Amino acid sequence: KKASASLFELSEGNYEIRVKAENDGIGYENSNWSKTIPFEKQYETGCVYELINNNTEYEVRGLGSASGDVVIDDYYRGKPVTKIGDMAFANKSKEIRTVTLGKYIRTIGSRAFYNCALMEGVTLSNSITEIGAYAFQGCRTLTIVTLPKNLKAISNYMFAYCRSLETVVMPDGLTAIGSYAFSNCDKLNNVVIPNTVKTIGESAFAACTSLEHVTLSNAVTQLDAYCFADCTSLKTVSMPDTVETIGYRVFRNDISLTSVNIPIGWKECPEYSRYYYGHMFEGCSSLTEVIIPEGLVDLPAYAFQGCNKLEEIVLHDGITQIPDYAFDGCTSLTGLDLPALERTLAPLFFGLSLQDQAHNGCYVQHGNTSCQ
Repeated sequence: KKASASLFELSEGNYEIRVKAENDGIGYENSNWSKTIPFEKQYETGCVYELINNNTEYEVRGLGSASGDVVIDDYYRGKPVTKIGDMAFANKSKEIRTVTLGKYIRTIGSRAFYNCALMEGVTLSNSITEIGAYAFQGCRTLTIVTLPKNLKAISNYMFAYCRSLETVVMPDGLTAIGSYAFSNCDKLNNVVIPNTVKTIGESAFAACTSLEHVTLSNAVTQLDAYCFADCTSLKTVSMPDTVETIGYRVFRNDISLTSVNIPIGWKECPEYSRYYYGHMFEGCSSLTEVIIPEGLVDLPAYAFQGCNKLEEIVLHDGITQIPDYAFDGCTSLTGLDLPALERTLAPLFFGLSLQDQAHNGCYVQHGNTSCQ
């Protein structure tokens, strides 16, 4: 004898429900049947839901019995579904093929679809304003994503290790791309940053080995450390003059990069830690041309270290200081036009062989490079 009964196992359809109380075998008789209550069992996806916001909305908490092409409906039991919870579908690598989210979803929690390795597609509604960190990390068969038009920030690690991701459509209005957001997306080949993005976080596109072209918006002011490091196919990148901060090893080991412009608005290369700073283009072994604008005052330490195909560079009169090892290992450098400087250049050319090809008033004497 039960005081309650679950209707969960009922198939979808219309029902009439009546209840009665049975005697206890001692002194009570059976009650009469209650009035008939009409009940409609609606179609359900099989997902697990939980009431939130004072029981006015539902959050999806788990996959439940759902599988294959999962659809999150706009309503569940008459109330809107507004959130995908933290880790709701995490590690369901075999169960999910595609996911379509309802039009009232506002939030996707952290790690919501983490490591859904066989998920091929996801349809995100434009009502979404927040997607948590790691939300789609490790979705290795996901190929294309169109982000919601009301999304303002791409969180940390959101699509990291999405090995098959080729295309991401970012909305106008996006202001920030978080750290490691697209790191190790091996097949991502072209990125257009909307004109509203101001900051790109540490290692945001690191090790995107198919990435060939990057167009940065005119609003970008900050590129954090390693944000395009180890993008071995990257050929061109255009930095707008709005960029003020370029972090440690931003373009490290981008071995296909042949030409780069230094933005006139650039002001600093902050320390990554106490002993690590500069190294912006370290290991860019195909870099042959660098455009340094007039008005730039100095360069960071180790800026072009290991750029062994860099042949010529012109430094404008506005440059007053060149730090240690700025051109360390630039063994192909045959021409260097130096302005008047405030400091000795002794360690500047460590590992550099100008030899008989030195010109523009530069000569090498006992390892100490001077200008006249």
